[in-house]
Amino acid sequence: MDVEAATEWARSAGYERVVTVGFSMGAAVVLRHGALRPRRDGYGGTDAVAAVSGPAFWFYRGTPPMRWLHRGVASPLGRLYLRSTMGVTVDAQRWPDPPPLTPTASAARIRALGIPLLVVHGDADAFFPLEHPRALHTSAPGSRYWEVPGFGHAEGAIAPDLVDRLADWAEDPEADSSE
Repeated sequence: MDVEAATEWARSAGYERVVTVGFSMGAAVVLRHGALRPRRDGYGGTDAVAAVSGPAFWFYRGTPPMRWLHRGVASPLGRLYLRSTMGVTVDAQRWPDPPPLTPTASAARIRALGIPLLVVHGDADAFFPLEHPRALHTSAPGSRYWEVPGFGHAEGAIAPDLVDRLADWAEDPEADSSE
């Protein structure tokens, strides 16, 4: 709903094209938004989606940082630690069963709707190994995939040249032919 509110605001401010970009969990958020809230009659929605350093699978615990994160989220003491040391509040309510639309299913739907999709991931990401972006890209035929050597995780590791490259892609997602 936050992403939809932002896209609606951008449209009401006169922006004709809106591209959503998400980093890490934000990548999963913009993927779901693009899949479930496509542009409608000139308001809301997105014209293109870029998912940077995002997960492909819910409940992933295959790396040490993700195991620590799940431990923190799963217990009252862990949530207290996250809130007091990192300023992050985690809702104790469990996800519905079945869980929300997966990132891979979202990516597939985005492409089925004809929305340009860019998946960006670094080979030095400690949270999500390369199986994640490759699964997102494979699930969404016609998507773009940039595997960036030396890039770590999300906005904390992104270099200015990659930010510029993302901005260039957002200006004209259809013109980019690099995979």
